[in-house]
Amino acid sequence: MGRRCVLIALLTALPYFSASATIRNVPGQYSSIQSAINACATGDTVLAAMGVYNEVINFFGKSITVGSQYLTTGDSSYILSTIIIGDIYNPTVSFTSGEDSTTAIIGFTIKGVFSSDYFDASGIYCHNSSPIIAHNIIRDHIGLYGGGIHLLNSHPLIMNNLILNNRGSYWGGGIYSERSWATIKGNIIRGNHGVEGAGMNCWGSTPSVISDNVFEYDSAYFGGGAIFIGYHEDPENHSEAIFYNNILRNNYANSGGAMVFCHGGRGYFANNIIYDNHATYYGGVISCYPEILNFTNCIFWGNTTDSTSQVDPDINYTFCDIEGGQLGLGNINSDPLFRNPESGDFHLMSTACGDPANSPCIDAGNLWMSDSTLNCLWGLGESRSDMGAYGGGIISQVGVDDPSGELPQSLSLSQNYPNPFNPNTAISYNVPKTSHVSLEIYDILGRKVETLVNREEQAGPHQAIWNAQDAASGLYFYRLQAGEYSETRKMLLLR
Repeated sequence: MGRRCVLIALLTALPYFSASATIRNVPGQYSSIQSAINACATGDTVLAAMGVYNEVINFFGKSITVGSQYLTTGDSSYILSTIIIGDIYNPTVSFTSGEDSTTAIIGFTIKGVFSSDYFDASGIYCHNSSPIIAHNIIRDHIGLYGGGIHLLNSHPLIMNNLILNNRGSYWGGGIYSERSWATIKGNIIRGNHGVEGAGMNCWGSTPSVISDNVFEYDSAYFGGGAIFIGYHEDPENHSEAIFYNNILRNNYANSGGAMVFCHGGRGYFANNIIYDNHATYYGGVISCYPEILNFTNCIFWGNTTDSTSQVDPDINYTFCDIEGGQLGLGNINSDPLFRNPESGDFHLMSTACGDPANSPCIDAGNLWMSDSTLNCLWGLGESRSDMGAYGGGIISQVGVDDPSGELPQSLSLSQNYPNPFNPNTAISYNVPKTSHVSLEIYDILGRKVETLVNREEQAGPHQAIWNAQDAASGLYFYRLQAGEYSETRKMLLLR
């Protein structure tokens, strides 16, 4: 395949169906979230009721899920009303004991306590850990590195969070990532402050996949209002990012209002919008000695600067719409005609969708890319890719192929992919000999939701697709049965 997949395993080895797994209710059974965590065994779930919890919590390496009632209801009001408030000395939530993707925190407001002193109290701290951090509001924290989230040698999934009004005393107001490989998807990173990279700062982090996020109203004292990607003292740890379908708007810095790349910062950037950012030097993007830096299908518009241009001319741009013009294959200089950028709607105008005009960015993207969807919310026009955050369809993350071609020696069930998912996910399994196979989906209460497979199957690898279009957000379990063999795993539907 040539490229390592980004394979997110949510919660493996489903314990819900085993006698040892437990849902631990706070405060019904435990007075605090931490006391419930302390009592947990592998696979347990801590379910917190609405309320304010004045405590800092540590997962201590446990493979568990800690969530508000959003986890079981899909009602986002529980995120706002289930609040963990930390202190000024410690991270509010810590993953420091090798936690992996079987550990998750979902559905809280994680709130800091501002202080005029420089304490290191990030919202979430991950060291040598790779948890799932999803559907939280992470706000009002101060950390030396990464006020909202601090990653050190970690590989987490950070998905669908609001990261708001955090401060990095040195770097990374929203997120600081050092020697980490993170998947950062679908977040709003807003109103954060830092010295460099107020929204996110990456040092020696490779490769990170950053997609479908909005970076807005972040401000840096020096470089990279939204993002700073730079070097690490270890020459083997270059920072590298796969960066697609993001919107960076209304950010500010002294240089590089949206982004700065320095000393070995590498990146591949496709279908991003960089709009209305401001800096003294280079309102959109600036580089200082990057190794590899390519932009394609991106829109740079409305960025302002007190001097120089809105983009660094030394970066490679192709099939981009750049205000003021820029040399490069397929580049244009035309008003992109966003539908309503002042209100945050950066879809391209299309007469087919009822707009008064057609954007020049429709079907103007890279000739070798195509839009995977054609409708008024994503790709427009014909199949050729559009510029901007709603076109492209360029990243197809799939599992690693098995090159052996040999039949499996035992029946096995793989973690679904993608996971978390919305609304489709693939479930793969291996059958060593001809068998009658059933594959069923259950909700958190143990009720059967759907039967995906119920038939005799030949030896070899198989795959089933679950379309959860009509299912509510939350935890689900899938169970494979073949003769006397059975295995069950967890998965998470996040809308």
